[in-house]
Amino acid sequence: MSENVPNAEDAAEESAELPKVESREDLMRIIQALVFASPDIVTLKKLREILGLSPCGADCAACGFYRAQCPGCNESCGQVFHQAEGEACPLYRCPVQKHRQASCAFCPSLPCDLWRATRDPRMTEEEFEQSIGERIARLRGFP
Repeated sequence: MSENVPNAEDAAEESAELPKVESREDLMRIIQALVFASPDIVTLKKLREILGLSPCGADCAACGFYRAQCPGCNESCGQVFHQAEGEACPLYRCPVQKHRQASCAFCPSLPCDLWRATRDPRMTEEEFEQSIGERIARLRGFP
């Protein structure tokens, strides 16, 4: 057998060194560690794009403004249609630029005052609370 081909014993030894994944939070932290360890290969932005995840859990593809008036949060680095020219959305800026996270998913304050301050004025209170619940579920379901 070639020396470059690992045998079963080598494979078992290597897998024993891998961290145990007991929850989605563990998996998220491992993925983020990989991103930070090799930022030239995998970026947080690329990770969000692959998974279709915006930092606040919004589903850009389901938005009526997506593509027609807005390229999406990830594509525009948070400078979406409803923000002032050249300004990133606070729900992008906080996790991505300030805290260097892929999203708000593991913020202990989720949903925070910033989420409440960025409420879509066209939504009723009930619709807004439902939207928050859906976005949190989407974020917590990642990856």
